Amino acid sequence: MRAPSPPLTELARARAQRFLRDVKDGGARRFLRFVVVGGLNTGFGYACYALLLWFGLPLEASLLGATVLGLFFNFLTTGRLVFEDARGSLLPRFIAAYLGSWAIGSVAVRALSSVGPAKWFVSFVPDALAAHMTTNAKFWNDFLAGLLLLPLSATLTYLLLAGLVYRTAARKQGSKASTDNR
Repeated sequence: MRAPSPPLTELARARAQRFLRDVKDGGARRFLRFVVVGGLNTGFGYACYALLLWFGLPLEASLLGATVLGLFFNFLTTGRLVFEDARGSLLPRFIAAYLGSWAIGSVAVRALSSVGPAKWFVSFVPDALAAHMTTNAKFWNDFLAGLLLLPLSATLTYLLLAGLVYRTAARKQGSKASTDNR
């Protein structure tokens, strides 16, 4: 006779503890690689966007093209350089993690933007910029909200990728880091 399975909360707690242990064991170096590769990915995505605009594509088509090209480039670079695993079978989870990060980020940016972060910065900038920030408050609120949430967004994306997409690679690297430190 089979033993009863543990309650769902115990399973979730055990998975969360294992995930946090994996992140701690090798996560600092991997997170630093993630940040550096993120800079590379951002440069590639913007270069694609600029080139598509330069070739005469409309704004929306350039954004879409750069997003699709950037997604595949990000998958390859993040998989190979950060988690050492770029199997094609991980692509659907990679896309889902990025969509989840985008959705959470969109809500957070909109919420912070509605609070009006530009009014906090006006007293710290030169008068000419302060006047521009006041006149164009919506732009500056959106811009500053995105900028302020960038570290949180990068951390969330990393945690989603490490926990949902590359979890076996992260675990393998974490155990390798643990044995290297002994």
